[in-house]
Amino acid sequence: MRKLLVLVLVLGAIGMAAVSLREPGVRAASGPCGTSHDAMDAEESQFLSLLQQWRDQNVANSSPLQPSGPLNAAAAWFAEYLANKSGGGGHYDNYGRNWVQRAIDCGYHSYYANGSGEGVYAVASSRVLNIGPAEAIAGITYPGSGATMWVPASGNYPPVKCVGVAVKRNATGTAVAWVAVLAQYPASQPCPAASSGGGGGGTVTVTPGTATPSPTPTRTPSPTPSPTPVTYHAFAPLISADEPR
Repeated sequence: MRKLLVLVLVLGAIGMAAVSLREPGVRAASGPCGTSHDAMDAEESQFLSLLQQWRDQNVANSSPLQPSGPLNAAAAWFAEYLANKSGGGGHYDNYGRNWVQRAIDCGYHSYYANGSGEGVYAVASSRVLNIGPAEAIAGITYPGSGATMWVPASGNYPPVKCVGVAVKRNATGTAVAWVAVLAQYPASQPCPAASSGGGGGGTVTVTPGTATPSPTPTRTPSPTPSPTPVTYHAFAPLISADEPR
């Protein structure tokens, strides 16, 4: 059976870090997915290009990143949530979901969603902010960020190749959130494209003549019981631009 390297970030308070290899989202409730800005615009496309460059230069075994509809929707929803949320930070929303459950709720395959990571750069200020793609890349590639996740070159591990990116600003321009969600997926198959919700848990096949992998109920793989112990120490604080950093 193909091994899935499960890379899971569990957030603590600022200055604290925790790691979990349990299946995430067990106690999370299903929640909403979808915004008016799910599809990538020119600014987000530039951000993705810069993220690819950064990963090629800094991440072991970097793979070409392919935009995925479900991951774009998950990133867009969380960016909007953070930009309009007052105070706090991290990867959990008010439904108890982290990025894994959000990806599943948005239609990403539930098995491969467990091999994923999320990078967040959220800034709030009393003045209008102008944080573009270049500054966002510098802010989102902090040590342990899901934007820096990788798999070993040796071993039969699905590559980190599917991605969703998003930016959202609040109505006054005083808060901005950039979000990147990266996930593993089989090297031989295109990343999930359009989403209708529900991640599925079966094997992944490609229907001839289509570009979207479809889960099938014929066999349900289980996450490997002994994933490679890759440890990420991570947090994603909501930074105040009015305070020294």
